[in-house]
Amino acid sequence: MTDIPLPLLRYLTKTVKCAAMTVNAIRPDIYGSERWDSVRLKVPELCTKLKKVTISNGIVWSSNKKFMYYNDTPTGKIARYRYDADNGDILFDGIAVTLPGGTGVPDGMAIDSDDHLWVAQWGGYGVYCYNPYTGELLAKVEVPAPNVASCAFGGKKMDTLYITTARAGLSEEQLREYPLSGSVFCCKPGVKGVRANCFGE
Repeated sequence: MTDIPLPLLRYLTKTVKCAAMTVNAIRPDIYGSERWDSVRLKVPELCTKLKKVTISNGIVWSSNKKFMYYNDTPTGKIARYRYDADNGDILFDGIAVTLPGGTGVPDGMAIDSDDHLWVAQWGGYGVYCYNPYTGELLAKVEVPAPNVASCAFGGKKMDTLYITTARAGLSEEQLREYPLSGSVFCCKPGVKGVRANCFGE
């Protein structure tokens, strides 16, 4: 158990839920802190699951809820964990994907109905789709913005991919070259996503 007063916690990614448990990427908002923790939240308990994380991003689960995929952005890798849906326990099961050089770093992530990972790559000008069982790059959705922050499936048929980008960190020259940076884009990549889990269901 990690005894951290809730007012001191700052959420980096939105709260997500799988089965009866919730996993959050958070850090204590304390001056001088350089590391984040990834935690499991089961009200009113708060349990640290991963320590010394740099920048938590992209937590998704396989359709059978046996695997959890997670990235610590600066590592350039997407880790796979065995997941116990009954109690929220995780066990490191290896690296699912190592991002190709020169394609940025992994930020937000979504998963489709075929269990393929759709990864927003900061500095990568797009969302990349990987097979998490082989690490193979299957597809790329290019956007006219260098820093791609996150992605999510939506729409009535869950077949629209929404992509968020950022202007942060870009020079004036880059902003002139990529004026749509900071926009939200959407496309239909030919696959369907899975509906988000809702807390309490």
